[in-house]
Amino acid sequence: MRMRGRGWMVAGVIAVGAAGVVSARAAMAHEDAARARQQAGAIRAAAALREQEAARGEADIRFFQARVAQDPYGAADRARLSTLYAQRARETGDYDDY
Repeated sequence: MRMRGRGWMVAGVIAVGAAGVVSARAAMAHEDAARARQQAGAIRAAAALREQEAARGEADIRFFQARVAQDPYGAADRARLSTLYAQRARETGDYDDY
């Protein structure tokens, strides 16, 4: 059985439509992969920032511990140290800091 003009046209339209679907799915997969890479980068940056902030908080605690040891009656240093302990307790959930 031979295809006539209309049969070839229908086959061509179906082929183009199928190619478009495949192309659209490939583009969506590429966009999803790009979005996943971007999110992973943002998560790594946030983790690095949290580590830096935690290290800075620990350095502040050591500094004010030394200040309180030098002047045990200094209210400002004791108040700042207690604030730092409370902040660390909120961030870590460690009840020993309260």
